[in-house]
Amino acid sequence: MLLIAVEKVPDAMAVAMERCRDEDLGNVFFIEADAALVPGMCEAGEIVSIDINVWAPCFKSNQAMTRLTQHYSLTKYRRVRKE
Repeated sequence: MLLIAVEKVPDAMAVAMERCRDEDLGNVFFIEADAALVPGMCEAGEIVSIDINVWAPCFKSNQAMTRLTQHYSLTKYRRVRKE
């Protein structure tokens, strides 16, 4: 199984890459991008599973629309996820 990790913060991606290397995981491919753009990168039904790991989920209320887990974003992910 191929795993694709999407991260827009270079330092966070470096930590994840080091962990994969230390665990000898050769099936992880890294993309430096905003996860909100994933639905535009994929065809309908192309993704088996989407796991969202949010390290700082407590955004200010005026940033609610930028959350990866808000209803609008989840609807977009559903379009590319395999049934």
